[in-house]
Amino acid sequence: MMSKITEKIFKGEKHYITSNFGDRNTIDINGTTTPAFHNGTDYGTDGKKIAQYALEYGTIVDTGTDKAGAKYVVVNYPRLNVNMAHYHLDSIRVKKNQVVDNNTIIGYTGKTGLATGVHLHLSIYDLNKKQYVDPEVYAKTYNEDVNNYKVGDKVIVNGTLYSNSYGGKAGKTLTNYEGTITIINIKGTKPYHIDKLGWVSKESISTNNKFTTYTVVKGDTLNSIAKKFNTTWQLIYEDNKDVIGNNPNLIKPGQVLKIK
Repeated sequence: MMSKITEKIFKGEKHYITSNFGDRNTIDINGTTTPAFHNGTDYGTDGKKIAQYALEYGTIVDTGTDKAGAKYVVVNYPRLNVNMAHYHLDSIRVKKNQVVDNNTIIGYTGKTGLATGVHLHLSIYDLNKKQYVDPEVYAKTYNEDVNNYKVGDKVIVNGTLYSNSYGGKAGKTLTNYEGTITIINIKGTKPYHIDKLGWVSKESISTNNKFTTYTVVKGDTLNSIAKKFNTTWQLIYEDNKDVIGNNPNLIKPGQVLKIK
């Protein structure tokens, strides 16, 4: 079992530390020497190009290829006020300014750039301290957002609706209204848009305990999803026939499923 952060990034897939944060011996790769200070931690994946996911709601602030050829993605997490950089990706699956959540695939582990094998170089830049921090140390204090809502989540609304996510023009007040989150603006003070009615604050919504939701990603099957939630694929299919259709073996990335 690795840290809380990398377990979420790799969704439980096997990984292990290959190089720690901080000072280390330099490495010569194709005539280029790596820095003596390692601003992140490296995680190997047994040579497998496996998916890397975002931790929680955030925004992609940069993607690209560095001078050495490493493909990278930088994610800003406003709740944590940190930027997390994923380096040496084999492929990138997000775009700059894209809003992500814990079901968003950032990219796949690779060995682009100054790398001797397939791995993730994860660096965390603390925007409060203005410095890089050790991912393994940071992970010990990381607490998952218990109200990490997603588009498609069913929630109970007890609060005032606003015309925009920054609190402009208050409208109707809802009481015990069962609605669906349709848009999220993580920078707004009223970040959740409910149905077609308006925007509400985080304090105005709570989870509908009847069920949770799961967004299908590439490679999922109903059976693999069922195992994650300790249920059966038959029950999931029964509750989501209107989304899945007549063939339970055919689910598509982006579909939002109810899990009871």
